[in-house]
Amino acid sequence: FESGSVCPENKNNPHRVAIVGGGLAGTAAAYILKKHGHAPVIFEESSDIAAGASGNQVGLYNPKFNAVRHEGADFYNGAYALCIRMLETLDDKPGNDIDFKKCGTLHLVTNDDKEKRFRAMCDSGVWHGDHLQYLTAVQAGEKAGVDITHDALYLPDAGQLNPAALCRAYAENVDVRLNAPVTALEKTPSGWTVNGEEFDAVILACGPAVTNFEQTSWLPVYPVRGQITRVTATPSSEKLRCNICYGGYLSASAGRGWHMTGATFERGDEDTAMRPDDHDRNLKSLDDVLPNLLDDANVMDGRAALRLAARDYLPLIGRVPDRAAWERGDDDFIDGLYISAAHGSHGIIASLAGAVMLADMIGGHPGGQGQHVRQAVAPERFLKRARKRGDL
Repeated sequence: FESGSVCPENKNNPHRVAIVGGGLAGTAAAYILKKHGHAPVIFEESSDIAAGASGNQVGLYNPKFNAVRHEGADFYNGAYALCIRMLETLDDKPGNDIDFKKCGTLHLVTNDDKEKRFRAMCDSGVWHGDHLQYLTAVQAGEKAGVDITHDALYLPDAGQLNPAALCRAYAENVDVRLNAPVTALEKTPSGWTVNGEEFDAVILACGPAVTNFEQTSWLPVYPVRGQITRVTATPSSEKLRCNICYGGYLSASAGRGWHMTGATFERGDEDTAMRPDDHDRNLKSLDDVLPNLLDDANVMDGRAALRLAARDYLPLIGRVPDRAAWERGDDDFIDGLYISAAHGSHGIIASLAGAVMLADMIGGHPGGQGQHVRQAVAPERFLKRARKRGDL
């Protein structure tokens, strides 16, 4: 992903790009496009950016763990490294307060499958020992500053930030249209018309709403409801020096006096009303692995939002294929239409990597990612599989 992070501005061939959605995917795309010299415009249907799942007060950034190296693993490993470099750059910029804390994260070994997968990652040689370590429960407790009863995979470079603030930092000096829902995309001979304005290209980065458009209604994706819980810190939990992941997660308080924990996972549930029972589920899940750590803690508030996930758990990044053409046997794409969606629970790192990939495509750059990585997240992968099964 080096190309997008260091590419000089391309003022010889600027593009005016409409971005539908003002969350992490949309604002990251705008940020990278602007670095490339293009003119992005964000259309957000709500009254502020980061109104959906990207609006959480605390978000953890982590890679996705895989026992063996493959295309998807290469995508997430590269995305994680890129994200750390970019966050350090943004955090150093005056005026940005993304609450970036590289405090490290422990991923607890809560079953045999995780132990096998985590040990395989450490033995693969892909990760250097400075960045990935398998720890005993005693060693994990020493890192965490609290008692840990499970072995753990430790990522010293992982951490936390404020996703809503990150969106604002990405969108700085970008043309943002709030209260501006986009209900249809009109193709023109020279590009696209979005809400009456002409653009060279369009990026759909609107989470579950991507299936509202005729061009992308066929995508095999589904919404996932997640609820997080903010709780007061206790004298014991204040000692926690790093984040803990265990299927759910607990953020280090980092001096705030509170933690964020969660999140529930409800596939196909689109109700974003708060549920007290889900707060109880989040705290019960935490207590199962870190008993008594939050005894006497009080629930302060929480947040429920929708994420988008794909059938194969990889994001959708790239050109939008013309499904009708594929059904005729022609592997064509819809000119100037792109997507960055289905980032799931890895939205902080995956959305930035997706932004770099799309900026390279729109600007005509060769890209810093291998073709195998691009194909792993390309939307047409589902059409290729359907054709192979004889279902297209």
